[in-house]
Amino acid sequence: MPGGRMRGAWAYAFDQAADEEAAKTFVKSVYANAGALDADEAAAQARFLGGDGDVWLTTEARALALAVGEAQGKIEVVVPPVTLAVEPIVSVVDKNATEAGTREAANGYADFLFTEPAQQIAAEHYYRPRFASIAEQFASQFPETTVLTVDDNLSGWEELNSTQFADGGLFDQLTGK
Repeated sequence: MPGGRMRGAWAYAFDQAADEEAAKTFVKSVYANAGALDADEAAAQARFLGGDGDVWLTTEARALALAVGEAQGKIEVVVPPVTLAVEPIVSVVDKNATEAGTREAANGYADFLFTEPAQQIAAEHYYRPRFASIAEQFASQFPETTVLTVDDNLSGWEELNSTQFADGGLFDQLTGK
């Protein structure tokens, strides 16, 4: 998830300064202080919980779940004043749903994810709800923060991916990895 961490750091820095050079400097300093860039989130979690490092950049849901679970009393969750929404993409693969005869169930599931009951379940598992009615019920679980999105606050997914994560892009330039 190194790219996810960079997107979050970039969103925070760009929101604070609204200046690309300042954002580059900030992100570069974050990565300069990283002892390791693990290939995936599970490895990063194991490394951090094993005592390697002072700070672990992860998703809010993962941090909150760990803080009340296996890492209770061992970690402090710090939510920045500005953060980037990390939302999974949901889609029905037409060919697969048709071949399996599951189109109705697949569409029903995808539609359900955008209902209040689904948002309630998500919030119970530490995913910040998007519905105000559910967010109110879980207000004490989620620290106040400004939540940015790639489409609304950055350049959009296509440009972000092509400028930051293409070979030789900003990620490669700023991390030196």
